[in-house]
Amino acid sequence: MNKIVRYFNQNRQLIISIIVIIIACFIGLQLVNYFVRKQNEENLINISSQDKSITGTEDRDYQIAEGETRDEVIYKSEKYVIEEFISNCNAKKFEDAYSLLTQNCKDLLYPDLATFVKQYGQKNFATEKDYNIQAWSTNIYRVKLMENLLANGKTADTDYIEQYFTVYNDKINIGSYVGTKKLNKTVQKANVEITLEKLDSYIDYSIVTLKIVNNRDSSIMLNTRDYADNIYLLDKNKLKYVAFLHELNDDEFIIGSGSSKTLSIKFDSPYTKADEITSLCITNMISNYEQYQQLGDSRLIQFFIEF
Repeated sequence: MNKIVRYFNQNRQLIISIIVIIIACFIGLQLVNYFVRKQNEENLINISSQDKSITGTEDRDYQIAEGETRDEVIYKSEKYVIEEFISNCNAKKFEDAYSLLTQNCKDLLYPDLATFVKQYGQKNFATEKDYNIQAWSTNIYRVKLMENLLANGKTADTDYIEQYFTVYNDKINIGSYVGTKKLNKTVQKANVEITLEKLDSYIDYSIVTLKIVNNRDSSIMLNTRDYADNIYLLDKNKLKYVAFLHELNDDEFIIGSGSSKTLSIKFDSPYTKADEITSLCITNMISNYEQYQQLGDSRLIQFFIEF
């Protein structure tokens, strides 16, 4: 025992240094383990979040892109319809998927099953897709379709197809088509009758369908291409949304005497403005197209039709 005490006294500094090093190594090892554990936890959280994003699980608090929240019951009900539609498409049950579309969506975009399969089903679901569903605005959802990660062996996929689905009474609109507002407003002036039939709203634009009846003795011209901004929608704040007249051909601008024509005109008006539109304005209709051809001039007819 005396030898041990004498050895300790003779080597006190060395022994203390060794003890300090051992304690420091132990503490350092514990810190490393702690930070590794924290990093693993964060990785698990990130993986879980990615899995939710891929499989389409609901967003926290059912948050809408603009920052509002949806009612949980309504959100889950509407989301279920979208999931059923995607599931049918993935399984190539296109007839079942087609049955989930609203009648307006079918009439406007996919008038029959064959058209739907060719233009939507085969184009978007040639391979099985994962998806993410996000509440966007009221009953509109932004849907991202991505390649199935397990099937293609990837761990991440930045390529995706982004679409907007709108849910109405357990039916959906797709292809960024939001909905239709029936108008049936008729105005007569200078022996010309214009009926606003409907307003079809899409995410980025609107389409107005109108019927023009020409009871004049001369042909009329809806507008000249040089003045495209003379046909526009007006909202409650007096903001104008001009027509995309370049999408119409020359013949569609002209309505012969005693004839009628139904036109669908696209406007630079997003779906968010659909309820704010107050009128259609046509300010440059040529009353006598034959005279205009000969003289380059004709009396103009102006229409301001309230919705």
